[in-house]
Amino acid sequence: GFRGGPGDKFELKTYGNVEIEGVPFELQDPQEGRTANIVALQSSGGRFPSTLPSSVSVPCSGNVSAIHLLGGVAGFAYPINREETTSLIVRCQYEDGTSVDHNLINGKQIASYQEKVDVPESKFAIDANGKQIRYLKIPVDASKPLKSIDFVKGENRSTPLVFAVTVESAEGDEAHKTVTSDDKPQPAPQAPPRRRGGFGGPIELGPDDVAVYPAPPEGFMSERDVPHGKLEMVEYESKTVGTTRKMQVYTPPNYTADKKYPVLYLLHGIGGDETEWQRFASPNLILDNLLAEGKAVPMIVVMPNGRAQKNDRAEGNVMASAPAFAVFERDLLDDVIPKIESKYSVDTSREKRAIAGLSMGGGQSFNFGLGNLDTFAWVGPFSAAPNTKPAEELIPDVEKAKKKLSLLWISCGNKDGLIRISQNMHQFLKSKGIDHVWHVDGHGHDPAHWSSSLYWFSQSVFQDKPAAK
Repeated sequence: GFRGGPGDKFELKTYGNVEIEGVPFELQDPQEGRTANIVALQSSGGRFPSTLPSSVSVPCSGNVSAIHLLGGVAGFAYPINREETTSLIVRCQYEDGTSVDHNLINGKQIASYQEKVDVPESKFAIDANGKQIRYLKIPVDASKPLKSIDFVKGENRSTPLVFAVTVESAEGDEAHKTVTSDDKPQPAPQAPPRRRGGFGGPIELGPDDVAVYPAPPEGFMSERDVPHGKLEMVEYESKTVGTTRKMQVYTPPNYTADKKYPVLYLLHGIGGDETEWQRFASPNLILDNLLAEGKAVPMIVVMPNGRAQKNDRAEGNVMASAPAFAVFERDLLDDVIPKIESKYSVDTSREKRAIAGLSMGGGQSFNFGLGNLDTFAWVGPFSAAPNTKPAEELIPDVEKAKKKLSLLWISCGNKDGLIRISQNMHQFLKSKGIDHVWHVDGHGHDPAHWSSSLYWFSQSVFQDKPAAK
């Protein structure tokens, strides 16, 4: 069975017989967790031993013309992982001793279970309380009888899931092989004409979805002959997590205890850690160059680990750590900020504290920034992920938001399949008359967008007005 964290739980309305695309499946009741009813596979290698099998065999007899699967999803799969590599092998073992492998490829047949994300060679089948289960059909050689169907973990780092199997006999009837459970089936949606996103689902662009700023100049994050700030790894005791944790901190050139500095808390994505921003975008060099040009305010930049759990490394099924990104709100407010304000010469006023982040960190920026306007005055979500709470929940008091926000700076790429999350926030803010920046450039869900966004946001934060366009 698949016993992950709370973020991995599939909450279903009904169990038993369901029909998807005209094919019957049987979804087994988990009996409140007493019965394992999902096949989840992981590789046996890696730094930590897996508690999940790397393969499972389902007995099968007779001549079969097709295998119908409820699955087509995995942890750490498309769009979080965009490599077109094998996630799951469906291996047909025949009575004559031969076998044939059918490889299910990430981004083609396999997508993330965490949200409704389309891939071309499987179909959305069931909404499991915000998570998805997909359907696909695998034609097989019906000229000889099968002995078993093996589900084998593929080469990549994903955790594929199989919920139910129905085999179609060569005579045209079907036999059920219950592997797991699911919700009442929903019809596969017929999408209107839209542009396919390189990350996530289809993209519909409106008249507001345009670039506010041009592309940064060439070499904007290259090392130049200018004064350089300092990067250091800082340890702190987290009462929230109950362990010692790490964060990376940038202090500007000529940092001195004689001056009080504003602080930007810069958050990473679900596959990263306290080093991700440095690997993706070199924030220290971006700030060094902007400061040398007089375009940014000298500031401290804190890059913590937003995965607030004892093993906070980005390894294994990173999607299973999603709940820890919500827990990080307390770690940030109760542990990270007090440590920074005790160690560095910091202006502790609300007006000198900003939060920004990419993807999952963009969702955290929305949630923690707008949810704590007595702590943060400047909020910068880039490519916000589905962990973003609804706008109505984040801004219950419109007038307070108008009064408290010094700047809400939102960005996303027009090739990012998650753009709808930021689009929805933009439309809400626009309808309520809340000032904000909505910048849509030509990138996807990628480092080019995040480095560009940091370049422009850094010129806007802690200043009287956003960066010149």
